[in-house]
Amino acid sequence: MALVAEAASPKHISAQELRDYLHLPAKDVAKELGVCLTSLKKICRQHGILRWPYRRLKMLDRVSCDLPIAPPNARAASPADVYLLLASVSSLITKHQLSSRPKALKA
Repeated sequence: MALVAEAASPKHISAQELRDYLHLPAKDVAKELGVCLTSLKKICRQHGILRWPYRRLKMLDRVSCDLPIAPPNARAASPADVYLLLASVSSLITKHQLSSRPKALKA
């Protein structure tokens, strides 16, 4: 007689199906898929997703709004242009991370 109930295996959800929901918060996705949040996390770990990316994607979307938009007649980007663009994105992300840090309380 076993006193401990066997753990139910999480519902099978493909990695592609998860990709369709990455733009939503994990709680909403779990509800949509009909599983609890803990099961969704287990499913994600099985597919190599260690952390639900919704907040990171949302932050990158906000940062991308600050990037300059190239005119339609712009030439193809040179490696130097790509480097400058990556440096610009990196700078914007750093500024965002610094501005979103809580300020230390003064004694």
